[in-house]
Amino acid sequence: MTQLPMAPRKIITMGLDLSLSATGIVCLNADGAVFFSMTYGYSLKVKASAEDRIKRLDDISYRITFFVQEMRPDVIGIEDFAYAKKFQQAQLGELHGAVKVSLLREFKKIPEIVGIQRARKEVLGYGGSTKKEIEKRLVHLSTWLKDDNQRDAYVVAEYCRRI
Repeated sequence: MTQLPMAPRKIITMGLDLSLSATGIVCLNADGAVFFSMTYGYSLKVKASAEDRIKRLDDISYRITFFVQEMRPDVIGIEDFAYAKKFQQAQLGELHGAVKVSLLREFKKIPEIVGIQRARKEVLGYGGSTKKEIEKRLVHLSTWLKDDNQRDAYVVAEYCRRI
């Protein structure tokens, strides 16, 4: 009996805008259409214990791992650090590390690290776009992209899809 070749699965791209309080997650199909978007929020007391902070890292990386398992993206892009922001860089670095290790351990995937200005230039035509300008430029996706976190995750995903 001859085995028929299977039709190739269309490529799925996932964009992540990692944050300690509101992580944006967006998935695009091969044509660039958004088929999943969400913001995963996490609040923590200002004077939270080290244990609570570690649990937050674990929870966020676990949630992202769950969505990767569900969506099965071929490419995952993560927005690079905003180096101009000096507050919480160490904590954000811990989150990036936790997520990257989870993706490698669970799926043998190493994400693309995407500089947001470069991605905005490619996707929107201008790298220095403000949050309001991005919202206006992506108004046609307002049904899917509900906040800045999702819009940045979309830009990352679309950049990765294009390259």
